[in-house]
Amino acid sequence: AAKFEAWSKLKGTAPAADMQQYIDLVKQLGG
Repeated sequence: AAKFEAWSKLKGTAPAADMQQYIDLVKQLGG
């Protein structure tokens, strides 16, 4: 997904914890 790719570029290689935070955030936003 474009949003995830853009976020990944900002964060660099995301650790598993950050990955989970991102997933939770997307779920909250209804993505």
